[in-house]
Amino acid sequence: MSRKAKPVDAKPPVASAPEAAATATTDQAAASAPAATPAAKLTPAGWSVEVTTRKGRTQPRYRIGRAFGPEAVTIAVDDLTSEELQALHDDSDLVVTPKDGSEENGN
Repeated sequence: MSRKAKPVDAKPPVASAPEAAATATTDQAAASAPAATPAAKLTPAGWSVEVTTRKGRTQPRYRIGRAFGPEAVTIAVDDLTSEELQALHDDSDLVVTPKDGSEENGN
């Protein structure tokens, strides 16, 4: 016994006006949402970073409008832009150590 296949409707289903508006809003929100920067993934908000120069460096290193040397400089991540945080992490002459709030409070 052979059966005839039903013809397939090639037209895509039409969304109602509210459905189309909801889809457009969702697509716009996804497109405008800022992507997480690599720096933000390295050091979460609410943490701080401890920055020093690499061992053996005798002169201060200037980055993001600050001077860094052998003594650690602690900066709250919330006080930095993502670009500044990325610049610190990308600088090969600096050692950036993330510190969470519990380490600073002795917990």
